[in-house]
Amino acid sequence: KEEVKEEVKDEVKHSDVADATVDDDGDEVELSCDLEALAVAKQKLHAAAAADAANRERKRAEDAAAKEKEALKKAEEAAARDRRMNEEADRIIKREAQRRAAEEAAGRERARRASERLREEQEQIQRDNEAELKRRIAQKAALNGRELREAITRKRDADKAMREAVDKVSEMAKKLKQSPATAKRKAPPPKQHSDSAESGSDSEDSLSSTERERREAMRKVDWSRAHPELLPRDQVVTPTAPVGAFVEHFVRYTIGAWRRELDKAIPFDGMGLGEMDRRVFGDRQVLQNVEKVVSVLILQLGKKQANETIVKGLDKMVTLAAEREYQEAHQAYMEMALGNKKWNNTVSTYAGTVCQNKGGRTYLTVMDKLRDFDKDPVAQKYSQCVRKLVQFAQCIRPNENISKHALT
Repeated sequence: KEEVKEEVKDEVKHSDVADATVDDDGDEVELSCDLEALAVAKQKLHAAAAADAANRERKRAEDAAAKEKEALKKAEEAAARDRRMNEEADRIIKREAQRRAAEEAAGRERARRASERLREEQEQIQRDNEAELKRRIAQKAALNGRELREAITRKRDADKAMREAVDKVSEMAKKLKQSPATAKRKAPPPKQHSDSAESGSDSEDSLSSTERERREAMRKVDWSRAHPELLPRDQVVTPTAPVGAFVEHFVRYTIGAWRRELDKAIPFDGMGLGEMDRRVFGDRQVLQNVEKVVSVLILQLGKKQANETIVKGLDKMVTLAAEREYQEAHQAYMEMALGNKKWNNTVSTYAGTVCQNKGGRTYLTVMDKLRDFDKDPVAQKYSQCVRKLVQFAQCIRPNENISKHALT
């Protein structure tokens, strides 16, 4: 009991407003207070509560202000970071633009240098071409001068020989008048002089019929009638046109074009001919040989004496060549020359029977029937020359698709 009393006494507190007392038994607590003091205390309590609430509100406001300030600081930091990133991006873009501008300037400089170098090379090539042209013109002039001097020398020698021959004949005539019998015994056999254009190791009588036909054709064919351009077939082959009209037109056109190229200071300049083609078609002697051979064809077409089968083959070949189908033109020539023959000569083969005591056997493979092309050597020669003219047309009138070119 005493312990409880002590505990209660410890729990009771005294103040200015109320006073609490404990009885002797310690089981009751007597509370006495002043109402005015209690009201004042209550007011103070309310004032303290209000002050505490005001402090809490102020603290919340300060915390909110601090948070807002922190947020504003973070926003400023984010804005500064964004500003720095934008500035860095602007610097990168500026550097990239400067780099691209420098590369474009360097590219323009390289292009300018390349253009200057190309122009210098073209000017050098032009100067070389002009120098080569002058050299060839000078060489051709020297050659023409040399040929002219040689011709004058030959003419002078011929005149001298003619005068000597006339003197000898006059002397022989004088001796014959003085002593006809003696002069007749001592007179040497007279020499025969022929025209230089037709003279040679063989006389006109000893020539073969083919050679005489060629010379006659050369004298009768006028190659100056060559058309300056190759006309379409339908403009040449009309209902009233003779057989082989387009063949003659193609031959005359290619011969004329060949002559015009050889008359240039630099034949076949800029055509891209190979070394072999330039060597063949740049030789005037080759052109003269072709003219001499195809003159027979032109003469036969004019007289309507050409073989109709061969003329049809030639017409197909030159028609395809005019259309720049050179591979098919070559195939047409092979069909005209060979056809479908399998054996060009007769072959005999030996085969012995094995262990039958029957002796040997000989198998004979007979040559195929000859075509018109095989029977006419003149037609063979001018057909080969027409094929050469087709090859020349391929050089001066190439097809854009080189797969359609024939191998030369």
